[in-house]
Amino acid sequence: MSKANERRQSMSSVRTSGPVLGGVLVLLAAWFGWSSYTQWRQDAVAQELEQARDRAVQDISRAMAQQASQLDAVLKQPQVIAALANGDALAAASSIRERFKGAEDVQVLSGDLAAAYDNPKDFGYARLSLLESALVAERAQVHVVRDAKQVRLGVAAAVRLGAQPAVAYARLPLLRLTGPLDAIAVPGSAYLALRQGSYNVAQQGDAVLGDAAETLARPLGNSGLRVAAAVPQRDDGPLGLGAVGCAIVAALLLVIAVLLVLASRGRVALPRRRVWPASRPPTSPPSARACSTTPALPAKRARWRQMCRQRRRRWCRPCRSPPRCSAPTTSVAWSARTSTPASPR
Repeated sequence: MSKANERRQSMSSVRTSGPVLGGVLVLLAAWFGWSSYTQWRQDAVAQELEQARDRAVQDISRAMAQQASQLDAVLKQPQVIAALANGDALAAASSIRERFKGAEDVQVLSGDLAAAYDNPKDFGYARLSLLESALVAERAQVHVVRDAKQVRLGVAAAVRLGAQPAVAYARLPLLRLTGPLDAIAVPGSAYLALRQGSYNVAQQGDAVLGDAAETLARPLGNSGLRVAAAVPQRDDGPLGLGAVGCAIVAALLLVIAVLLVLASRGRVALPRRRVWPASRPPTSPPSARACSTTPALPAKRARWRQMCRQRRRRWCRPCRSPPRCSAPTTSVAWSARTSTPASPR
């Protein structure tokens, strides 16, 4: 088969298989590219969720501190101090409610919490825990409580009712605590929640991820509240590659696919394979007899004779031609006449 036929067959095979291979490479590139995008998107969602969680921790902690500071400021006012000093719990509670903006209900309870311990289920365990922590703390405490069969924000602080220890309790709307969380944008595929114990005070995002939200949870001081967060489980890319690795592989596959398609249409020259000729056996130097059987052309012989006359070079006796061959002459007569050049006849 000639080289031209081989070349035509190779080009025909490229035209046939080039688009098919290009399509396969495009599909592989799409697979790697999609994997790179999904991993990049998952990383972006995780980073966005962490930022939202940290912002929620800061904003909710600030809101809790504001409510506690507001109750402490009200308890330091002269009218409230005077009402507490008189030992009148109802008058003291009314005075606190007038000065505590947004309070739904205010109570001043004795330090023994006898009414709460008599029926803790109806009183509310979270509310009882808030009053107990307020009695031993130096400043107002904030908890999520169940009061009047509704979930509310409770604020309590230790006071002196006459000469007896007591605790002042104020019930506030829950929106004061959940408002900062509602104002934070959370990715739809992620999960963010404000929790107290096993109770979700407020939550956003995909609730299916709630069971895995404790991994990224952050507490809100010593209040018992925490901000829980979760993201979907990350999928590994093909061959264990990350987002950058998958993107590089996809780009390389696309380039190779484009080159194959262009080569099948003849717009890109493929590298040719160089075919070396078969090795020939070394030729032996011609002998004097061979020279005599292949005489030189007349014109070339005359030209060589003229050159030899000028240069006084010896002639090859058997063929009367210049000594182009390197074969040695075995004739003794010829060796004796090497001193004088032979004259042509």
